[in-house]
Amino acid sequence: MIGHILLGIPWFWPSVAGSILIATFAAGPLGRRLSIGTGLAWLFLMSLGGIASLTLTPGFEAFVEVHQRTCDFSLTGAPNLDAIRTINETSLNIALFVPLGASIALMARSPIKPVLATGALALPLAIEAFQFAVPEFARQCQVGDIASNLTGLIVGLGIGSVLGAVVGRRTALS
Repeated sequence: MIGHILLGIPWFWPSVAGSILIATFAAGPLGRRLSIGTGLAWLFLMSLGGIASLTLTPGFEAFVEVHQRTCDFSLTGAPNLDAIRTINETSLNIALFVPLGASIALMARSPIKPVLATGALALPLAIEAFQFAVPEFARQCQVGDIASNLTGLIVGLGIGSVLGAVVGRRTALS
């Protein structure tokens, strides 16, 4: 399942490599700017880079065929438990956003934290809007992905909050 998905996204691995480079060089300055550890800044940046690599890069059939703007509305609402018990598109969409939620939850209270959380909440909608608006990328807009991504974000926020309470926000990923 995972291999099938990644084979359909030829720019995934080059994008991940770029994300690693950006996160490695930008984590220090971002960590200082947000008053968080370099490790947490790296996790935050890699979370965004992974999401962008998997959702915003052209698909295998990009620029080869004419693609129409379509959006699949067949799945709406929160994912059910049956959908997340196995590795499938829904469970992977959930897993994709868990690190982003955890990294935001682990950040110390600051004026920027609510802005980052709001941006993270808007990100799934922005991704699907982009996939709809740019059919040449051969990426399918699916409304169900929004709910799955938000579920992952909420799970990540919960995990990060618990980890921050147990370990302490200052020591987690310093």
